[in-house]
Amino acid sequence: MCEYIDMLEARGAARGEEIGKEIGENRLAALLTKLYAQGRDQDARLAVADKAARGRFYEELCIV
Repeated sequence: MCEYIDMLEARGAARGEEIGKEIGENRLAALLTKLYAQGRDQDARLAVADKAARGRFYEELCIV
């Protein structure tokens, strides 16, 4: 019984990681789309390279 519960927990954790990655990718795609649409190519490059800058852009552009 414990092995079965462990297996279910592991499957749930893996699914949670998968969902988290998808959310993160969608969030970054939304950020880059907005930056490129505004002609901010340099900021888009910076967002990819610099986590702190990316955080500022998320806040500035209201991307949750």
